Amino acid sequence: MEYKELTKRYFDGELSSAEEQTLREGLMAAADEDLTADERAAKTLLRYASLQSDASVRIKLHDSSERRRSRITDAILSLGSLNFARVAMTTALGVLLIGVMIHFTRPTVYGYHNGRPITSYDEAQLLAQDIFNNLAHEGFAEEHNLQDLFTLD
Repeated sequence: MEYKELTKRYFDGELSSAEEQTLREGLMAAADEDLTADERAAKTLLRYASLQSDASVRIKLHDSSERRRSRITDAILSLGSLNFARVAMTTALGVLLIGVMIHFTRPTVYGYHNGRPITSYDEAQLLAQDIFNNLAHEGFAEEHNLQDLFTLD
């Protein structure tokens, strides 16, 4: 029997269920040496498909003992995972912002006078000028040269 046209349509996926059944019955009854290569391939595929269709698989979609949660509980749980990430990110940014604020709001210390920090640039300039004026006023620069400072009497 010639199944060339049915075999071609089988490989193209154009057969109806009835035509596929007709092709299966005809190819299973025929001897392999009477069939073409395409017909033998179709016979093998159809035999494999029939073996697989006999096997069954049990699919369990829902566990009957599983307790259903409410939509509110599901919403809270889904937000909880997002909120944890948001809280962690917000905390990290807050700590960073506080560190930056402390760094930039801390006054600049220009020096110390009698153990007290001098944070005003103008005050530091005035105190430095006073020190140099006192040294010049006492005549330190005129009376002593560097050689006299480092000799022992």
